[in-house]
Amino acid sequence: MLRRTLTRLSRRRTTCVVPIMRKALLIATATFALLAPRVVSAAPVISAAGGDARHGGTVALTGSGFGTKSSAAPYRWDDCSGTDPHQKWDFVYPYTNDAAVRLAYRPPAEITRANGQTGGVPLPHSHATKYFAGAHYTSSGGDAHSGYNVCAGKNGQESFSDSYITFYTAIDPSWHFVSGDHNFKEYDYAAGDGYMGDGANLYFNRSGVEQAHGTWGGNYIEGMEALISSVNPQFMTYYPPPAGTVWSSVDVASPTAGWQRIELRLRHHNANGFHRVRVDNTLVWDITKVNDDTVGSGPRSETVIGGYAREYGNEEAYKNNWRYYSDIYYDHSFARVVVANAADYDKATIVEPQLPTAWSDGSITVTFNQGKLPDTGAAYVFVFDTEDTVSAPHAIQIGTSAPAPDGGAPKADAGSSSDASAKSDAGASNAPGSGSSGDGPPVSGRGAAPGATDNESGSGCRAAPGERRSPALLLGIVAGFGLVRRRHSRRARARII
Repeated sequence: MLRRTLTRLSRRRTTCVVPIMRKALLIATATFALLAPRVVSAAPVISAAGGDARHGGTVALTGSGFGTKSSAAPYRWDDCSGTDPHQKWDFVYPYTNDAAVRLAYRPPAEITRANGQTGGVPLPHSHATKYFAGAHYTSSGGDAHSGYNVCAGKNGQESFSDSYITFYTAIDPSWHFVSGDHNFKEYDYAAGDGYMGDGANLYFNRSGVEQAHGTWGGNYIEGMEALISSVNPQFMTYYPPPAGTVWSSVDVASPTAGWQRIELRLRHHNANGFHRVRVDNTLVWDITKVNDDTVGSGPRSETVIGGYAREYGNEEAYKNNWRYYSDIYYDHSFARVVVANAADYDKATIVEPQLPTAWSDGSITVTFNQGKLPDTGAAYVFVFDTEDTVSAPHAIQIGTSAPAPDGGAPKADAGSSSDASAKSDAGASNAPGSGSSGDGPPVSGRGAAPGATDNESGSGCRAAPGERRSPALLLGIVAGFGLVRRRHSRRARARII
């Protein structure tokens, strides 16, 4: 009898499937809303921290929700203490001009400026012994390799989607400026190899570098066919194609004023990509939705530090046009540990990235990078996950050693590298096509980036990273659907039999 009834039902047309499902959802919600509210996973939580909080010491964190990293260490960490930058970088410009002004690791005493003056800017902090420095000068004819560009970066970046970059930078206060457009560029992402690749590229530039304050700009139209969907109007002005230019409305100090920490958070070749830049922990650039690379497959290069400047040449005055860089942290995951000098991350004026050696969902071990932080006193640890969601602060005391949580440092999970040299991150989970690369930025109020408002966090109603529906709620939906379906079947059977 049941089989005959179902057969008859299957032969009859029905237009009530959607109303049935709606009723099922209403019944499920009414039945289980109070008993099984939706569960949203929290941001990373630091429950304990211990170890040697002095420069070069080992600090262990325990907690939950840290997520995983295929390589605990950053893709590249360069404290500029080495002798050969090509051990870390695939291209370093300039390299055909005078050796005394090429981009290289140098102590301040090795800097020679115009008219025989010696000595560069002071190091950014007492833990540095050298910086990465080069000048826009050549005694012969200039070209892309002999003074136009002072920069360094990596080839072969086409398999990565997310880029997290932070470093200290300054330019010489005696920089020789000329009138007009200085065209002072910083960073580049390109199709091809080397700085600006094969011509298709996008970059940032800084206006007003000759003044006390200036703004950031960007060029998104030189071949990468970037598609900008939205910008944060609180910070940005966007001129759609054919202009295609974007400018920041936030004034920041010129790099001639002294050392600045630059931070770039970039999601490439992704319909839900974004570009965010901070200078000394102040948000100055916020493109909330952009696909920055629609030109098809092929090699990609990323210029991590530096770029082109209009003021170059063979005149003596250009010997003053030095760029300086220090503490360069480059990774293809937003997951990171940062120590700041304030419990409110947005109010911190010093933010130092730490150097993970082991990373699992419940424990992280880092080599303490003190940077500009003071030798003693309180500081605050923050953990960010792969979607840039930040934990609450956890207080530590710099300059002291405390027992590591659980009696010792945590060990790396399988698949989490403890290679402190951070030479490779091939196969990272944010490669194109992986689950993490297409999720977009976190939603404000449910794990947004530190201090992020709705403006910085983007828009939409996407579930927070790791959000799950309650099993009881799912059971209720199924049960509710079954209840309505049985009621409908009984009515149908009464009409047929």
